[in-house]
Amino acid sequence: MDSTRCLDPKDEAQKPLSQEAADAITALNQHNSPLLRLPGELRNCIFGHVLGDLVIHSSNDRSDSNRLAHAMDVYDVRKGVVPDRRFRSTCRVIDAETRLLPFALGTFEIHPVKLDRFLTDLTTAQLNAITTFKIGTSVAATKNGGDTGRNLLSQPMRLAYAWSFELRLFTAGETIATWSGLHTLARMKGLKRVVVSNAYVVGLCALAEPHEVTEKIRAYVGQRTVEIIFEAGPE
Repeated sequence: MDSTRCLDPKDEAQKPLSQEAADAITALNQHNSPLLRLPGELRNCIFGHVLGDLVIHSSNDRSDSNRLAHAMDVYDVRKGVVPDRRFRSTCRVIDAETRLLPFALGTFEIHPVKLDRFLTDLTTAQLNAITTFKIGTSVAATKNGGDTGRNLLSQPMRLAYAWSFELRLFTAGETIATWSGLHTLARMKGLKRVVVSNAYVVGLCALAEPHEVTEKIRAYVGQRTVEIIFEAGPE
């Protein structure tokens, strides 16, 4: 066996290894791999470039729900580069060090109506790792599977707003309480910031003052110290 080659515990035609053998391979990888020999801070920086700065939407296929907590490939990533799962499957050390980074570094933009179901599909560690949630363009999704990335204002003939404590979105004659699922933001124990999209800044703030929106969000997150960012509009 080439002692300079980095090995994966799943080698040998995917034959299961004993814990002792797997630990030995892990130790060998840590010794031979230039990446794994780097200080943890530098590895995290590299991993962040690969798995960070993504906007993550939930899969529309409910049959994938049992995979949602374990596989990035069921996410609908509309911005940035779709992370290649083979990167995380390189070896146990990389998997252990990166498994929560997409949750900690990404921005989650989930339709409020689907938010509770989405969060329920996550493990506790994944749920608590989420730091950024965006209230925005995904609420333009319709019951019939509309584009979750479409700007709210791109359908002026189909959308109208009414503000009376609860903002409601009227789409194709059907009323959807777009704020109704946001009480589940309180479940994200690691949440640090909530981004309000420009679509909301333009469409919502014409009907409510920004401080009212801020108070509403703070109520949903349980009055914790969470940064609320109003996304800047186009120049």
